Amino acid sequence: MQTAFTVRNGNVRGWDGGGVQATAAVTLAEKLLLSDNDNSIAAGLSVGNGSMVRDCVASGNHIGFYCGDRTHITNCIATLNHIGFSCTSYISIVDCTSSRNVAYGISAGGACTISRCTASRTSVGDGINAGAGSTVTDCTSTLNEYHGIVADQGSTISNCTSNSNLGRGIHVGDKCHVTGNTCNANYRGVSVSGNGSRVDSNSCTGNTLEGYYITGATNLIIRNSAHGNATNYSVAATNTSGPIVGSSGVITTTNPWTNFSY
Repeated sequence: MQTAFTVRNGNVRGWDGGGVQATAAVTLAEKLLLSDNDNSIAAGLSVGNGSMVRDCVASGNHIGFYCGDRTHITNCIATLNHIGFSCTSYISIVDCTSSRNVAYGISAGGACTISRCTASRTSVGDGINAGAGSTVTDCTSTLNEYHGIVADQGSTISNCTSNSNLGRGIHVGDKCHVTGNTCNANYRGVSVSGNGSRVDSNSCTGNTLEGYYITGATNLIIRNSAHGNATNYSVAATNTSGPIVGSSGVITTTNPWTNFSY
């Protein structure tokens, strides 16, 4: 059985059992076009733990890219698959694009980093969904049929844009850090269902229901802004929040933790 190999500069199309299947191997895969390899189970490209995938395009497969632990994926495009990127844990996904996939655009397990990626127009699922202890940064998630960006316990979502999703722009559970993000025209903007998270310096505008929907406990909500949402802030009393100030004209408050509603 081959356990380490390189595959590059190819067009793999129309295989019933999936395209390049190398889940038992450490693989370098680059400059591949993987299309219409769909048996409702397999992927256009499957690689094992510790692999590198770069400069590849997957279209019309059941799963565009399936990647094992400790894989690094960069400059790849997944479109018109059932799932764009399906990854286990300890993965880095950088500068990738997922668009018009059916279910998840990017689905990653725990302790993953997803950076400078775009996820759009999933038909029935989230744009980006990351497991516990992950980091999602500098990403854009838009026009997905469910949530824009979802992360599990202990994750960080920062400097992302999540717009026009039919679910929540950003949704997290326990002990997460949500900072510096923009959520516009979603069903809800930033949502926290767990406990102990920090929601800091975000902007939520024009969301159908709440800009900030905080239903858990012991969360910290500071230095955010909200404008034009049906309800700008819905924060359960069991949380800690900076004062919510609504005003026009000159800002006179000096409290550094103020949340603005305008």
